Amino acid sequence: MPKLTQEMRDDYEEFLVEISLLLEDLDELLAKSKRHKSQRVAYDAESLDAIEDFYLRVLAGKEKVPISLARMNRIIIAFYGEALRNRVGGHWELCEHPTDSAFGLPVVADWGKDVIAFSPVEVREAQIRDRKPVMRKRMEYFSNKEEIEANFFKEFE
Repeated sequence: MPKLTQEMRDDYEEFLVEISLLLEDLDELLAKSKRHKSQRVAYDAESLDAIEDFYLRVLAGKEKVPISLARMNRIIIAFYGEALRNRVGGHWELCEHPTDSAFGLPVVADWGKDVIAFSPVEVREAQIRDRKPVMRKRMEYFSNKEEIEANFFKEFE
């Protein structure tokens, strides 16, 4: 079984301290953007779409940023996690479950009743691989989880 290392714990603590700086960096990058210069860090549906589009454009090489891709990826992890926390609730924690795919990564936990923690790192990895927007649908689900789940099987009745 894998175990959390002190380095993982230190990286997580550093990330927590850095979140506000990462979001400030995102604001600055958006201000310099060709397509999204009027957009600022916000968590409403339109802002999620715009910021996700900005990130996907960076990944595709259509939007140039004066920072490393590693830094951009860290910024988007912070943004996605904070979007969930601001829209639905929850808190950051280090995933300590060795069988979880997010083991050793920052996740947003307790964002709803009886939910699994949200891993913005895994969303970012999927976006690097698939290059598709997903955050609006995820936020709609997170915000309306109980209603969506209650109505899920109604179409089959």
